[in-house]
Formats: sequence, structure tokens, C-alpha cells
Amino acid sequence: MRVTTARAASTGLDRTQCAWARRARVLAGAVVLVAAAGVVTGPLPRVVADVRLVASAEAKPAGKARTGSKRTSRKIAAKSVPANPRGVRAAAARVSPPAPHPRREPAAPAPAAPATPVVSLPAAAPAKLPPIADMKAAVLAAPADEIRRVGRHLIVGYHHAGQLTPLLERGAIGGVFVTARNARGRTKDKITAEIATFRDLAAKAGQQPFWISTDQEGGGVSRLSPPLPYQPSLARLIADLKTPEARDTAVTAYADRQADALAAIGVNLNFAPVADLNLDARHARHQFTRLRHRAVSADPGIVTEVAGTYCSRLIERAISCTLKHFPGIGRVIADTHVTPATLKTPRDVLADADWLPFRHVTAKTPAFVMVGHPHLASVDQEVRPASTSRQVIDGIVRRELGFAGVVVTDDLAMGAIKRRPGGMPRAAVEAMAAGADLVLLGLDGDQIYAVLYAMLEAQRSGEVAAERWTESAARLAKAAETAEAAAASARVSHQAAAVQGEGRGAMPAANASGRRTDSPPLPVAKPARQAVSEGMPPEPAPKPNRTAAKSKPARTVRQ
Repeated sequence: MRVTTARAASTGLDRTQCAWARRARVLAGAVVLVAAAGVVTGPLPRVVADVRLVASAEAKPAGKARTGSKRTSRKIAAKSVPANPRGVRAAAARVSPPAPHPRREPAAPAPAAPATPVVSLPAAAPAKLPPIADMKAAVLAAPADEIRRVGRHLIVGYHHAGQLTPLLERGAIGGVFVTARNARGRTKDKITAEIATFRDLAAKAGQQPFWISTDQEGGGVSRLSPPLPYQPSLARLIADLKTPEARDTAVTAYADRQADALAAIGVNLNFAPVADLNLDARHARHQFTRLRHRAVSADPGIVTEVAGTYCSRLIERAISCTLKHFPGIGRVIADTHVTPATLKTPRDVLADADWLPFRHVTAKTPAFVMVGHPHLASVDQEVRPASTSRQVIDGIVRRELGFAGVVVTDDLAMGAIKRRPGGMPRAAVEAMAAGADLVLLGLDGDQIYAVLYAMLEAQRSGEVAAERWTESAARLAKAAETAEAAAASARVSHQAAAVQGEGRGAMPAANASGRRTDSPPLPVAKPARQAVSEGMPPEPAPKPNRTAAKSKPARTVRQ
């Protein structure tokens, strides 16, 4: 007792603290001895850390307190000692040698459960690709016929035209993606001239057809406005229209105006309309998708009606439309722009609602289908994006829906793809093997060469079967021919109608695009602030005034 009291007086600790510190020193010595004997079963640093936790009370003396006050001493001891008897006993238990256990005979292994049959993709490509410089050199040195055969299935974005020149001169890509960064601060004439240059280079390299694509949905996703005229989204356009006739009239005029503007600069593929159901999902995770601002309606019948009218008008200007995003992201919580996502809705529910617009519109128009990145859990047991799933593309889109047209992936430069093992190169190969025709790569610098390198290797090794490339090339050629034929037929029909009208003196003439020259201009809403990120809606634009302004008589000026 005297020793403890004297030590407490010399260190500034009370008797309780000194007792704990003394026990800690004893335990620390025991740890060293037992470790030397090789008895400690757990990690030695962890045991020493537990002991030092108790010993830290001696290294951190408590604040000054009145001597002789038992209450103050107990408070200081409670604050300064970070361990408790349970912790000390636990540390001692880890130090002590384990008790021997009775020997048991090893149990016989349980019989393996029968594996669920799953249609698997071809063998995976090598996980590690060469350095990007080596892949770039290999792509640019590839034989012309090989690079054209593979490249026709790739649409790429760009920052400046010079990035695409080496690829265009070799026929290494099948199209370009023109978006807001390419239109910002530029006139229509400059964009038109740049697109014409792309077409000329691709034609000289023998890459036909060549797709000039964009993302002009209207509203928040209006990538080329300005310089093209701003239009509201289709959802907003029909929000107050209650009859099919009113919707058809409004969508026809809307699509004609948009098609004229796109055709004037050389666009022949538009990634619109949105065919997902608008279930008014207000998820905080929808950082960029914001589908409730873009999807037309929650009624599959209205979506089918609007999308069908829209696509039938665009094809008359030789512009292919795209229904997106199969298998439907209206029920997906996570945002595939940022992270992988899963669509857990049962297959029969999707077939009876979400898939109806895709089924009916593709049966009546030559629309493309864009496949998104959510994992369709009810169809594919392996966790992978729908855009890379053979069960989804070949099984559902091709076989169940009977779609024989062009399938394009959503942008591979998204989190749902880039966070997967293998990233974009692996996803491109899997998409082609699954039955896709076009792979969209919005922009990711020189990663385009990594994607091309992986596709070349898949073509050479047979990972993507030769018939896949041949069948896909035939679908692309047929889509381009259908669009041109539809445009030519529309021009002939409008010219014939114009001749009959002139003979009767009542029918006005039509311009080269097929639109009547005396058609009144559509009301133009004030442009909303353009979103920078994919799918981000802008601030709502004011609704156009539908009431015609009454004209006032001109004031007579007396001379």
C-alpha cells in the first residue's frame, strides 16, 4: 500500500490508475515471453496493441485534482483508463495457450448440388491488355479489311475532329456521336462542314454506311440546341393533350421540325425517343438519368402511339430513330451512369407493360433498339449488364420480340460498364457476341483504341463468331437502304401531292424535305438551360402561349 501511494504521488496518478498500469506491465512481459516460446496463436501486434492500450494510462497522467478527494479520484480514473477488466481478460486469453481439442475424424464431403443450366458467353479475353500506346499502334497497323470489318460496328464521340482523322482514314469506325461539346459556341454551317468532312473520309476508306448520330430528345436532352432550335420534351408536349388525334397532330409537327433541323446538318441517326415507362421515379440515386422528366407516359399504349408517330416522321427524312432503353429503366433505382444496377421486376410484368412499346413500334417502323446497362435478374442468372447479355439481346430482343433490326448499346463510357472487370473493351466484345450491331462509345480519350484492339482480337480468335459479324453487317446495310428508300418515297409522294394541288389551285407546294411551305411555324418555347451531364434535365422552360395574339390595326400616319 505504501509503495502504491508513493508511486501515485510521484507520477500524478491515483492508486487505481497505478494498479492498472502495473497489471499492464505484467501482461506486456508475459506477451514477450510467450511469443518467444511460440505459443501465441493470434497476430502478435494485435495482442501487444491490446496490452499497450491499458498501459497508456501511465503515459497520460490525469489533470491535477484535490488530494484527499475520493470522488475526484474515481472520476479521473474513469476518464483516463481506456480499457476495462473485460479487455484485459480478453488480451490475457489471447496470450494463453489454447486448450487441446478432442480429435475428430474428417467428415465426408457433401455431394455437390446440380448446377443450374446457364447459356454462357465464349471464353473470356485476357484480363490484362497491353499498354495503350502498343494497342494504338496495333490498331493503326491492322490490315484494311480487318479494321473495316470490325470498325463498322463502333460509333465514337470526340472533342475535336483531329482525334478521328487517323481512324476515319483507315475506315476504323462506323460512325460518330455529335453532342453538346461539339456544338457549343459553333454555328450550324461549321457543324455541317465538319460532318461532311467525316462522311468524305469514311467514303474514301470504303466505310459504308456511315452513321452521324446525336442525342436530340428535346427538353433537357437537346445536345445540339443551340444552334438547332430548342424544342420541349415529348413528355411535356403531350402532357395536356387528351385525345389520340390531338397527340398525333402535335407529335407529327414536332417530329417534322426536328427532322428538318437534323437532316440539314447531316445527322442520320437520332438516339430518341425514350420508350421507357414514366413511373414517376423520384430516386435520389438518379443523378443523371432523371427519367421522369424524359419518359413520355406511364401508359404503354400512349408511349407506343407517340413513339410510332415520331419514328415514322423521322424516317421520311432518312433519319433512323432509336427506342431506348430496353429492357426498361423506369423501374431501376440505381443510376447506370454512375454504378451498376439491377432490374428485379418479374419477366411477365415487363412483357405485359414495359416491353409493349418496343414490340409494337419495331413491328411498324424501322426503328433501332438501344439496350441499357441494368442487369435483368429475371432473365440472366449471371450478374452482367443487359447490353452484354446474350439472354437479353439474342433471347428476348431477337427471338421473343422478333426484332430483326439494328441493336445499339447504351454508352459504354458509363459507370455500370467501367466498374466491371475488363471495362469497356471487354463489354464491347461481349455485346457483339450477344448479338448487338453497334457499340456506342461516347468519349473516353484513347480508350477507343483499347476497344478496337479487343474487338480485333475477338474477331481473329473467333470469340465472336464469323457469322455474327456477317449478319450484323447485313442488318446495318439494310437499315441504311431502308432509310434512303423511305426518304425517296416521301419526296415522290409530296411532289405528286404538290402537282395535284397546283392543278386544283388549292394544295401548297412542299420543300425538298417534304414539309409544306405554307405550314405555320410551331410555337417555340424559351430555351432552357442546357444540362452538361448525360440525361440531366434543365430548369423547366415556360410553356408556350397557345392563344393566338390578336393583330392590332396599323396606325395611320398622316402626312
